Amino acid sequence: MKKYLIPLILCIITGVIMAKIMFNQYDNTKTVSATPDELAYFFQVGVFSNIDNMKKETSRYDSYIYILEDGKYYVYIGITQKNKDKLKQYFDTLEYETYIKEIDINSDFASRLKEYDAKLAESEDSEIKNINNEILKTYEEVNNAKD
Repeated sequence: MKKYLIPLILCIITGVIMAKIMFNQYDNTKTVSATPDELAYFFQVGVFSNIDNMKKETSRYDSYIYILEDGKYYVYIGITQKNKDKLKQYFDTLEYETYIKEIDINSDFASRLKEYDAKLAESEDSEIKNINNEILKTYEEVNNAKD
């Protein structure tokens, strides 16, 4: 029995050390995803490397916003949480090529967007343009107020 005791203790110590090394390799930070109330569909129409090209190319849109991220200007012409298909159809009739992205939004804008989404759901095609322009304007107001 004594001849197995030392190798057994060494195996246990080695196992504990190896386990500690393995567990220390993992990142223990947790990623918290946004709640559904804080996600919105953004209708992207382009990405530009400089602001002059962006302004020249976006002159055909009634209203747009841009977000500067990693040195590039991402241009969006619509935002919604609940009316993705309706806005997509509207932009398709205008022959705008859009790419839909899910983006986290702050809770201030999310609460205001819910009101606009309710109006958008009940609106006629002729009213979509005005409601969409108001949504974009509100997004800029809310985000510029935080800067």
